[in-house]
Amino acid sequence: MFNTVFGNTYFLEEDILFESVGPNTPFYNDLNKFLSLPAPKDPSQNGKAEGTVRFPKGIIHLTDFDKLWNILLPYYTKIGKAIGKPTENIQIKRAWSNRMYLGSAGGIHKHTDDIDFVSIFYYQAPHNSGNIVFVNPDTVGEEFKNKTLEHFDKKDKVEIPVRPGTLLCHPPGIWHGITTHNSEIPRICIVIEIRFGK
Repeated sequence: MFNTVFGNTYFLEEDILFESVGPNTPFYNDLNKFLSLPAPKDPSQNGKAEGTVRFPKGIIHLTDFDKLWNILLPYYTKIGKAIGKPTENIQIKRAWSNRMYLGSAGGIHKHTDDIDFVSIFYYQAPHNSGNIVFVNPDTVGEEFKNKTLEHFDKKDKVEIPVRPGTLLCHPPGIWHGITTHNSEIPRICIVIEIRFGK
């Protein structure tokens, strides 16, 4: 489903089935090991969180990542056709995973403009999970990078609730952050930056 926020169009699909790469599968086991590798703190994360962004394409080498890719690919194709892009050669610029623990939050940030869109697949998103929040671009600039969402008025924020199996795709240039994760169960998402080849 396509929606608009602050003049930007984003795509949201819920309840995608992913049992073939879900809990207790080889992909799940590899993903948790990958997320547990030592890493420097991500400046956009507040509180305890882990991520693999320092390995720009490492996640694509995990066992059965191709199964996840094949689950998501039809949605990427749908987006490409909707925005008039060629869909014969859909490319991954970067792909990583984030794991948030109780009390952690994500500071506001945006992605580089050399991609067509950012895909976020919510792999594990318990009740009271940290949700993505889009911020009015008229109220933010580079000086706000990695600041928390509390810096912005309620009218300048749109929160999108998520649950396991949710796919959210948005333009790279829209500022966004993550609300505080208020569950003892970690929140895990998989982020893929997509380009449509020629």
